[in-house]
Amino acid sequence: MYLESIAISGFKSFPQKTIIKLHSGINCIIGPNGCGKSNIIDAIRWALGESKTSLLRAKSMDELIFHGTERKPQRGMAEVSLTFFNDGMLSTSSSEVVISKRLHRSGENECTINGKKVLQRDIIDLFEVANPRGYSILSREEINSVLSGDPYYRRRTVEEIAGVSTYRNHKLNTLTRLQRVKTDIEKLDNLISEVSTREIKLRSEARRSAKYENLMTEMGYMRWMLMESKRAQVEEKSKLVSSFILEEKNIITRIKELEKSIASIVGWRKDEVKRGREIGNKIVMLEKRESSLREKKENLREKLDEIVKEKERITNELIKVGKAKSGIEDKYKKTLSLIETEKNKLNLLPGVDRSLHERREKIVKEIEALQKDETSIKENLIVTRTVLETHGKRKENISNELERVKEKKRKAERKLEEKKESHEKLQPPSRDVNNLRDSLRVLEEQRAQLLTYVKDAISDEGFVKLGSVISPKKGKEKVVYGALGSILSCILVNRLEDIYFYDGLRRKFITPELIPEVDPGMDYECLSSFVEVENGYEHITPILRKFVVTPDIKSAIALHGKGVVSPIVTQNGELLTRLGILEVGEPEIKLGKSKLEKELADIEREIEERRNTLIEIQNERIGYERKRTLLSIGIKNLEREINEMNETIERLENELKRDIELDVESAEETLLHLRELLEKKDGEKKRIDDEIGDANRMIEERRKKEGEISTLENELKFLKKEVEGFDKNLSEMRRNLSGIMEKERGLKQNQNEIGISYKRVTEELENLRKEAEEGSDEKPPEGVIDFFELETEIEKARHSLDSLRENRHSLELEIARLESRAAELKSMGVKKPNESYHIDNVEERLKNHERRIQSMQPVNPLAVKEHIEIKERLKFLEDEREDILRTRNIVEETIKLLDEQARNKVRDAIVKINERFDDIFRTLFQGGGARLVLCSGDPLENNIDIEVSPGGKKLRRIEQLSTGEKTLSVIALFFGVYELRPTPFMILDEVDAPLDDANLLKFLSLIRKRADTNQFILITHNKQTMEAANYLYGVTMEEPGVSKIISVRLKK
Repeated sequence: MYLESIAISGFKSFPQKTIIKLHSGINCIIGPNGCGKSNIIDAIRWALGESKTSLLRAKSMDELIFHGTERKPQRGMAEVSLTFFNDGMLSTSSSEVVISKRLHRSGENECTINGKKVLQRDIIDLFEVANPRGYSILSREEINSVLSGDPYYRRRTVEEIAGVSTYRNHKLNTLTRLQRVKTDIEKLDNLISEVSTREIKLRSEARRSAKYENLMTEMGYMRWMLMESKRAQVEEKSKLVSSFILEEKNIITRIKELEKSIASIVGWRKDEVKRGREIGNKIVMLEKRESSLREKKENLREKLDEIVKEKERITNELIKVGKAKSGIEDKYKKTLSLIETEKNKLNLLPGVDRSLHERREKIVKEIEALQKDETSIKENLIVTRTVLETHGKRKENISNELERVKEKKRKAERKLEEKKESHEKLQPPSRDVNNLRDSLRVLEEQRAQLLTYVKDAISDEGFVKLGSVISPKKGKEKVVYGALGSILSCILVNRLEDIYFYDGLRRKFITPELIPEVDPGMDYECLSSFVEVENGYEHITPILRKFVVTPDIKSAIALHGKGVVSPIVTQNGELLTRLGILEVGEPEIKLGKSKLEKELADIEREIEERRNTLIEIQNERIGYERKRTLLSIGIKNLEREINEMNETIERLENELKRDIELDVESAEETLLHLRELLEKKDGEKKRIDDEIGDANRMIEERRKKEGEISTLENELKFLKKEVEGFDKNLSEMRRNLSGIMEKERGLKQNQNEIGISYKRVTEELENLRKEAEEGSDEKPPEGVIDFFELETEIEKARHSLDSLRENRHSLELEIARLESRAAELKSMGVKKPNESYHIDNVEERLKNHERRIQSMQPVNPLAVKEHIEIKERLKFLEDEREDILRTRNIVEETIKLLDEQARNKVRDAIVKINERFDDIFRTLFQGGGARLVLCSGDPLENNIDIEVSPGGKKLRRIEQLSTGEKTLSVIALFFGVYELRPTPFMILDEVDAPLDDANLLKFLSLIRKRADTNQFILITHNKQTMEAANYLYGVTMEEPGVSKIISVRLKK
């Protein structure tokens, strides 16, 4: 199986469709940097399922599509097709497999295998079936990753050989499933908790509901009894209804008789009402007219006020317009005077203009004469230069010889400088030695100081100090030591009595009996969160909680001002005590005992390393002295050669000076004379140019004056129009003022007429009111008083009739209500009590039951049914949780089993890889050995080191080799892996760049041996690699940003 062809369209620097026909054997892609060679490798990676943008050398997938150039537009889609010759390695019956992939700018992907749409995962799976690696691409970046100790690349190689990649995917799926199981358990636990709480609540509600039902049943019985009792009482009252009906008939007869008596009185009342209505209508009409006249009078007064104000405004405007007109007239007169003055000045300019033109013609003639002189001077100058060139050829020959000698001198001087630089570099590193000695002395002092601290931490005859049982967290030393300070030296005792066993000097003690309790309500950050306390000494934590931690000293002072009595320490170690005393500065740091001992060990180890380094530097210094002596001899030889060259250069320069001295003197005299003449003519020409400039400025000034006069004339016309406009406005305002005064006189006349009409209407209204008052004093005829008495009697009779009807209606309603209540009780299913059922004080007990039911509200009537359902659901959830727990245990056991199998596979794979790796390594290095070493610990997690031993060298780590040796070692490792797991084709991207000629021949020999069974695609700049290829593919970029392919078949 091998890759037959690559078709690229719109991918990166390939805008047009480009087809690369590949062959078995060695295919070599060449071209200058930046022409698009690596874009072909990126296309293969992407088509075969690579989705990491970092491996595709892009920030986003959108960058894979051709972005366009100055001449070519951008493409909307990128497409790559790979054609494989299938000899049965791929799980498909077709002998030719075409894989295509498209990417649109919208982000959509399309993948096909032999024209059928598939998922990207299907392409990856197709090649994983053929081979775990499917295809192999080895670049300098991957080599550097292996050499840098990146565990990913080394482990990936081993795991693919061991088949652990499938295990990792299976384990990942299993862990995902396990996580889902744990999530389901958490959800079930939460759900069971909720359901349990709901079951307890429903159990209580069910009991409450049962009690509620019993009370409701008893209340139904009581209501039946109460209703039957009221029905008997109503039936007794209903017997009185017949007597009510008879009395009602008598009252109605009496009312009819009284109404006949009233009819005779109605006539007189109608006449009186009619007369009063007419007088009232007249009064209303006159009042309306009076109101209308009053409104008209007010409106006229308002209009008159407005007219007066308008008259005043127009008068003021007339005054302002008059003033403005006077100002514009004055300005008009001034402008007219200025125009006359400027015209007089302008009339004087024609004479000046004529004289300027005459001078200008004269100056032009002088310029022409100067130009002729200048031409003759240039001709003389050319002749002089020709003479100089004749002498210059001989000078050039001598100069060339002089330059050759000087170049030889410069090379000697550069060589001398290099020797001196080497001499300076080989100076014994006295400064480094002195620095090392100083650092050793400092480390010795630190060790002595730490020894003192350690002794201090374990002194006092076995008593434990506070500083030896606490350790500040990383980066929090300043906070802890700034807060505790001298408290760190306090001695810890378990009981107060232990203090009396201490016979030393005066000391501070801490005992649990005297440690105060801390207020749990304090919500500030405490020192205890910055400290780690050793096991068994947790009782000292309250002391640490007494210290409050703040970001800076300002917040500490603000907190102290709020009344916080605890000591406050800042992140920088400043301490503010409860008495308001502020302690600043670097605290004396005393670490815990374990940390002091650890730091002491580190310092002693560093002292030993510095001593070894000092010995090595002293040995190197001896070698430097030997090399310095040799370089000093070389420098003296070079200085002697340079002196000889200086003498040669001086001789040649003197010879050259003698040959051209006479010619130069004559040429210089001629040039000097010509230059003086030219400078004189240049001065005359400059003076004439200045006079021409003055003349031009005078002409330009005349043009400006003419423009100013034109501007003033336009302004004069505008002012004239403005004066005419003011005259029109004045005439219009005077006409408006006359109209307003005429309107004012008319309004005053209307005001007088309305006042007369208003007075007349007021008098007429007063007369009608007097007439109405006189008519109301007349006495009514006889019989009217009886009429009022009859109306009172009728009213009383009707009131009695209404009362009788209400009593009868209330009885009927009571009967209907009782019947409705009985029907309601039957519809509600309330059963009648038995005849033997009897309760005393029914109403009182009914009210008591109602109060009890009211206090029980609300009651869930479905609580009993819901309680049964929720109990069943709770049992189902608990059973399901047990099943999931069993599943979790099975999954965890499966993961353990897979881990163990994978570890064994990794160990076996390393043994197999080492056999092939060592064999190929010995071939490339003519002896020696190499192996992969699995670090101690879990084989699935720990790093994998590479140990190599080139022929004749001691076994060491690969990082210690030269660049070429490291590259060749990694190539040996990868080829050993490929032999265990053959791949259909291999892509090597500039891996031969670090190799020298000898190592390159070994590399090419390795490829040639495997070219019959493997397809190789090489990207290179090396000519020897190109010679080893069967086919060459040149990548060029004739147009910026667009790659082009040229293929050549090489005959062997």
